[in-house]
Amino acid sequence: MEASLVRLNKALKELGLASRREGDELIRAGYVTVNGRVVTEPWHRVDLSKDNVSLTSGGEERLHDRIYIAFYKPVGITCTFSQDEGDSLSNVLPFNRKLSYAGRLDKESEGLMILSDDGRFVAFISAPEREKEKEYEVKVEENVHEGALDKMRRGMTLKGQQLKETNVTKRGPHSFSIILTEGKNRQIRRMASKVGLTVTGLKRVRIGGITLKGLSPGSWRELTEKEIALLLQ
Repeated sequence: MEASLVRLNKALKELGLASRREGDELIRAGYVTVNGRVVTEPWHRVDLSKDNVSLTSGGEERLHDRIYIAFYKPVGITCTFSQDEGDSLSNVLPFNRKLSYAGRLDKESEGLMILSDDGRFVAFISAPEREKEKEYEVKVEENVHEGALDKMRRGMTLKGQQLKETNVTKRGPHSFSIILTEGKNRQIRRMASKVGLTVTGLKRVRIGGITLKGLSPGSWRELTEKEIALLLQ
């Protein structure tokens, strides 16, 4: 039974409510309750399977400084936070906090990414069962023909993995758009290759109801409360 008990500051981190350092401050300031009672000792132990740990309204206000952004990742940027790599996210985003992202893009791809220092938020919108739509614009070397697009629409098999049906629309002689609700590694490039198409450009233009509108490569903006709520639906 003892093994199920954790320190209150660690419980806040596991619940996605605060980092340990933030948790220590919130607890000592009287912003944290356990089963409705204010607890001010960070070392207080709780059982997350039984105890109700929450923030008071004041604590929630303290956490309103969390970061929620839409970022237009340019081609050539890798989805890592290594400061040793000049082409990583850490070197193009001006934040000192530890950020997580929902839906990576490979180095050769560009487009919309959602990032936050709120781990609970990122985990929620990234969960496969949420089936958040992700829309991409794809350019290919060959002429696009409906036969190839039909094969992608029906849900093909890649290396033994059965993919879901997709919404694919021809946009031009060498381009199409595709909407996915899953995210296998390099999925679109592999799907295109299987039907004889070579991807020369790949851009994600939408995640759920959030689009690239107003963004240029390398730029970012804060999500509105309405947009955050939309992603959490």
